[in-house]
Amino acid sequence: MSSVFEKIISCDLCESNPENTLQIPCFHLFCKNCLIKNIVDSILVCPVCKVEQSVPDEDIEKAFGKNILPKFWLNWHRNYFDNLKTTEEEMPEVDGICEECSLKNKKKQKNKVQPEEIVQKIKNCFHCEKKLCDSCRNEHYNELRQETFKCLESYQEGSRNLSIISESLNETRLRKIAEYEKLKTDVSKKKYELIKKIENEEQEILSKLENEIKEDRMKMCQSDHDAKKFNAIKEASKIIREKITSEKDRKVLNEVCQEFLKVQVELKNLLNLESRRIDPKKEKKLVYSEKIIKTDLIGALELQKGNLKLRRASIPSYNKSTYCTII
Repeated sequence: MSSVFEKIISCDLCESNPENTLQIPCFHLFCKNCLIKNIVDSILVCPVCKVEQSVPDEDIEKAFGKNILPKFWLNWHRNYFDNLKTTEEEMPEVDGICEECSLKNKKKQKNKVQPEEIVQKIKNCFHCEKKLCDSCRNEHYNELRQETFKCLESYQEGSRNLSIISESLNETRLRKIAEYEKLKTDVSKKKYELIKKIENEEQEILSKLENEIKEDRMKMCQSDHDAKKFNAIKEASKIIREKITSEKDRKVLNEVCQEFLKVQVELKNLLNLESRRIDPKKEKKLVYSEKIIKTDLIGALELQKGNLKLRRASIPSYNKSTYCTII
């Protein structure tokens, strides 16, 4: 299990230091050493999305160590929830009036003679700390579980789609690189048909192609990393769901659900920001067109944007959670 969460919280550059990564405002994670290397004149340019952000004069760990999403993943990486020992059986059970049953009866008997309230075995609820009977506690935790499932399903789907897009982008880049390699050969052949004047132009075009190939290969590495991370989030969501489904201990169940629901807004923002960053419409491609003019005897390269065909994937919208409806 830990390896899945390790992929999520490892540094986005060196892919190590899962215990010591910091999340910057664009939701990307880096270890302290990698962060320092990318800070120039108190300005940090994210190596992944290229967003600039000012870095406070205070210590980096204090500036970027307050985000709760990395801590949430780290708890799962450390098997924190599996090590919770407190069980509901340790809580005292007393005779008393269930607050939820009492409230339901009052609503049913509105404007009528109130029946005598039933004394039954009750315990404090882990979540809302109300004194509830076993049936009401079950209803409470089931609602909490279902609300968490609803969020997890949405984020699983979002992660799956982002993973598909990342992998598809690399498929198209491989085809582009093959085209670029062929284009290099064509350009080299063309130069022998032209006069000495075009040699400088040829070198310029080849340089552009090489730069684009290098950039696309770098982007492929990033997309490979993105695909691993989104697959890891998808697997992590599955693991969390299985944990919630199988957990019998209500203390552990409450802790797992509460911790996830605390970070689900940040997770939503993470997936939404990442979906914008890896948007296929932002992908550009150099297209060669031969021009018979004196200044460009070989031809010219132009960037085309957003004309790639990818495997179909969509990013779902995320709504604010309304959990704990029983309180």
